[in-house]
Amino acid sequence: MEAESDRKSKQTQFLGWISFIVHQYRLIADYDKIGPCVADCENVIMAYNGAHKTMTEVMLNNEYFSPWVALGCVCTYMWFGGKMLIGGSTTLSLGIFLANIQAIKTIGGSYTSIFTALLEAQSCIHSLRQITHLMNLPTDLEMRRESNNKRRIRTAELQEDLKKRFPTQQYRQHLDKVPIMLENLQFQYVTTHIDSTLNLLGKINLEQGTLSVLVGKLSEGKRTLLRIMAGVILPHGGLCFVPSHLRVLHVAAEPFFYRGSLLENLTFGMDHANPDSQQEYVFKVLNRLFATNRLKQHFLGGHRLDWAKVLSRSECQTLNLARCVVANPHMLCMDKPLKVFDDERASACLQLLREFVNNRGVEQDPQTIASR
Repeated sequence: MEAESDRKSKQTQFLGWISFIVHQYRLIADYDKIGPCVADCENVIMAYNGAHKTMTEVMLNNEYFSPWVALGCVCTYMWFGGKMLIGGSTTLSLGIFLANIQAIKTIGGSYTSIFTALLEAQSCIHSLRQITHLMNLPTDLEMRRESNNKRRIRTAELQEDLKKRFPTQQYRQHLDKVPIMLENLQFQYVTTHIDSTLNLLGKINLEQGTLSVLVGKLSEGKRTLLRIMAGVILPHGGLCFVPSHLRVLHVAAEPFFYRGSLLENLTFGMDHANPDSQQEYVFKVLNRLFATNRLKQHFLGGHRLDWAKVLSRSECQTLNLARCVVANPHMLCMDKPLKVFDDERASACLQLLREFVNNRGVEQDPQTIASR
């Protein structure tokens, strides 16, 4: 048991080290740390090999254990049963003696199968413990359910109030004017060593249909506020009200892509029947963002590459903006969307975002704005 746990521990350490080397290779190479990393990796490999050798020896001994037990039982019975048979016992005949030996051998075979199954189960215990631990970690599902219920109740109350105050044809217009409300937010950062609380005191009302910019000093909670508004994290105090009928999208500063075509990446999660997910529309959005010719060729060619390594940082951010525009949510919470662009590209992107807000989409028919 201890040998198996030690082997699993060394295996986890080895796999974690390999994962670290792969994901942080650029940093390791830039700071000339390949040599020390190789030396550390060799030590990890040697530790795993030692634990694996010990476990192999234990498993080999375990394979012989059950046959030894069966053989010992047969020998013990032959000793005592043979003495009774030679002594002329009236209760034990030669046939019964031989039949009992065969029965003990059969039981020994069954015991071997049971023992092998127990060994296989034992080899899975460490993994099962890890899975059980991970599946029982605390989550924020209860907090999210409570927060969403409060949002739905408050939105329903506002809707009922608007229906009473305005006729049906004006109801939608006033519903679109319900503000996003933030008041005296608190968020607690919990780490292993330090717990700190961020207090965002004050009240902010953001009107729908507006383009707002959040500025402030470094490390004063701007990104945290965006993530709270988008529902990525939940506040520990205060009020954050976003009408429940609004679909909110959080756009992180660092774009993420998977190994698929650019069209698949830019329309991720969208219904294929949606006109906004068609190649022609997505290509229009890329043109509006002044995508490079190389980016357009990859897009039209349907290439499947590791885009984070193939594309430049500005090209990745162009795709990041294109993806959120194509998704066409009701509300966008964007973290530093223009930080990698020059003035000309930043101006074009800002113009695109203004069109997105004013027309409730990009390259959309202005006549259908009321239905979006």
